Amino acid sequence: MNIYTRRILAAYLASATISLTAGVSEAALPKAEAFPVQLVENILDEVEGDDMDVNEKARAILAIANDKRTDVRVRVCDFLAVELERLPLSYTEQIFEKLAEDPELVVRRQLGRAVFKALDSASVLNRTRMVTHWALSDVSAVRRIAANALQQDLFCLGGSAVANHLADDEDVCVRAAVVSMVKSRHHENPAHYGPVLEKLTRDAEPAVREAATRLYNKMVRENASGVN
Repeated sequence: MNIYTRRILAAYLASATISLTAGVSEAALPKAEAFPVQLVENILDEVEGDDMDVNEKARAILAIANDKRTDVRVRVCDFLAVELERLPLSYTEQIFEKLAEDPELVVRRQLGRAVFKALDSASVLNRTRMVTHWALSDVSAVRRIAANALQQDLFCLGGSAVANHLADDEDVCVRAAVVSMVKSRHHENPAHYGPVLEKLTRDAEPAVREAATRLYNKMVRENASGVN
C-alpha cells in the first residue's frame, strides 16, 4: 500500500471510529460518508493486497463495515468472499455481528453469498475451524451464520456435533436453521443427525418443533422403505 493510500485509510478510520485520540475533537473530523464511495473502493482494493498486517486489515474492514452507505457495506461483503479465510476469527465475529444484522436485505444476502464462497474455496480443515469457532460465539448472529453455512453442500468435520450444539441454542432462529441443516445433511450420517432432529421435535418453539417433526417423520418413512 502506498503512502498516499495509507494516509487516506488512516483519515477514513479516524472519521469512522468512535474512539478519538490525540485530543482531536469529533467536530474536527470529517464524517466517514464524506469520503467518496470510489475512494473507499480504492482503499478496499489496496487492503486486499498482501503487504498489510492481517490485524490492521481486519480493523480496516470492521470500520468500513460500519459505513452508513449500503453500497459500501455490500462491497465489504464482496471483500469477505475473497479474504475471509485470512482474517483473525475474533475480527470475523465482530464484522458478522454488524453485517448479519444489517437493516438492508441486500447486504444480508450478499454476506450469505460471501460466506458460502469463502467456505467453498477454503480447505476442509480451515472450513471446519471457521464454522466451529462461529458456532461457539457469544453472538447469536454469528451462530446463525454457522448454522446457515452448514445448510450448504460444504463438508465440515464434525458437522453433526456442531448441529447438536446449535440445537440447544437460545436463539430460535439458530434452532430453526439447524432443522434446515439436518434436512440438507442427514444423509451424510443418519445415526448422528437423527438424534439432533429428534431433540428438536421437542423444541419449545412451535414452528421449530413442527418443522422438525415433519422432517423426522419423513426420515422415518424413508428409512422404513429403504429410500436414501
